Amino acid sequence: MKTKNIFKFYSLLVFLFIVSACTGDLNVIPKDDSEFLAQDFYSNPNAYKQALAGIYGNLSLTGTSGAGSSNLQGIDAGTSQYARTLWYLEDLAADEPIWSYENDEGGAVKAIQRNTWSSSNSILLGFYSRAMFSVALTNEFLRQSSSENLAKRGHSNLANDVVAYRAEARLLRALAYYHLMDLFGKAAFVTENDP
Repeated sequence: MKTKNIFKFYSLLVFLFIVSACTGDLNVIPKDDSEFLAQDFYSNPNAYKQALAGIYGNLSLTGTSGAGSSNLQGIDAGTSQYARTLWYLEDLAADEPIWSYENDEGGAVKAIQRNTWSSSNSILLGFYSRAMFSVALTNEFLRQSSSENLAKRGHSNLANDVVAYRAEARLLRALAYYHLMDLFGKAAFVTENDP
């Protein structure tokens, strides 16, 4: 009986030590000069327009480093361009066009055109990832462009412009959600208020 109590006591002590040791230790700011933080980016008044341009750019670009680059890790740039994959999924699957290059994208196009695709189709993964990336870009822009953040950064004079930018960003997020619902039935609903 006494051994059981000693074991419980030491177990509790170890547990408390482990739990209390982590409190606040992860709340650090990186000191690596190669890290570019949001607070540094949005300290420039032009950053708000640039961030909005990035959300628009996500509709046609796959990356920022030129042809063939993708800002979605592990996904081929050719299977993740928003407008291209949307066309594949909406038009090719509906037999509106006939695509003679069926072997494009490793046969993923053929599977869509013949309505034999599966959940492992790279174009499906590419579009879903690109659309959710658009949602993520918009949410981060909306978080960073709040009136509180504008005032904190001393950019209150941009408030009227940023209100319009925020409305455009919300529209682009709604467009991404519309396409996700149209193609997949439902998607994870995330807003700027979610962590």
